[in-house]
Amino acid sequence: MKRFNYLSISLITDFFSKAIDIIVKLLSVPILIKFYGIDQFGLIALVISFNVVSLFLDNGFKAAGIKQISKLFIEKKYKELWNLSTTSIFFYFIIGILNSASLI
Repeated sequence: MKRFNYLSISLITDFFSKAIDIIVKLLSVPILIKFYGIDQFGLIALVISFNVVSLFLDNGFKAAGIKQISKLFIEKKYKELWNLSTTSIFFYFIIGILNSASLI
């Protein structure tokens, strides 16, 4: 029963977060076009599309990292926790650099 509650809460939370994300994106497009103009909005859309591609390249590393960090924290393996955390930060730093370099 506890697992069912966890899954249902996770699904509801995920649904509402995606719904809010869609609503914000739909509302922000006219505001951005009005503020920046159609030419600059095209540049913003290009940057957003590169960020979406980088989300697909994540391949679940974020979720796996969070799970492993939580496990190490509960087990009080702080040295391994530090190593995993710094490796994750370095990995996402490199992804950020590659994402930025692709825009230049």
